[in-house]
Amino acid sequence: MTKKKPTQPNTIRKIFFTGLAVVTPTSLTLFLIYWLITMGDQMAQWVLSNFVPDAKVPMGIGIFATALIIFGVGLFVSNYLGRKIYELYEKIFKKIPVANHIFGILKKVIDMVLSPDGAAFKKAVLVEFPRKECWMIGFLSAEGSIEILEKTKENVFAVFIPTTPNPTSGVLAYFPLKDIKILDMTVEEAGKLIISGGILTPEVAKKL
Repeated sequence: MTKKKPTQPNTIRKIFFTGLAVVTPTSLTLFLIYWLITMGDQMAQWVLSNFVPDAKVPMGIGIFATALIIFGVGLFVSNYLGRKIYELYEKIFKKIPVANHIFGILKKVIDMVLSPDGAAFKKAVLVEFPRKECWMIGFLSAEGSIEILEKTKENVFAVFIPTTPNPTSGVLAYFPLKDIKILDMTVEEAGKLIISGGILTPEVAKKL
């Protein structure tokens, strides 16, 4: 029996979505770069105009100003006073309807995936959950508390199993070390894999 050729509408739709998959990430990346450069240029122009009214900032120089501002914010929040001010800012922001949910999700995702010190989780792991032969990616966080160790009578470790595509929600489970398979991929790579629904594997991410 010969295979049926795809109908014309299906072919057109497939081509369209193939093009969309190529254009979307490229467009968003270019737009973000353009927005950062433009915003940085405008900020640099505004600062410079206070000292030299007729001066013109060369296009693109503002990206360095933006980087300096981001670094300055990080430096400020790293000390005690800055940290307290930021905590107050977070409390106020979290009281704004709609924005509080978006802010909360984005912050948790960024903290998990882009944490520079990897303090949130130790290792990316594989565990059989919720049944045997069903493997899920999780994050090894810490050894079980004294009470949990006493009750289970095993050397169990806490594993956070996130959901896709929102890894800020998930399940906390305790597994014996023998039932935990440590992955070679980093926590950041595993986080990207989960958020992308399994598309952005470490091999694919390295090519981007």
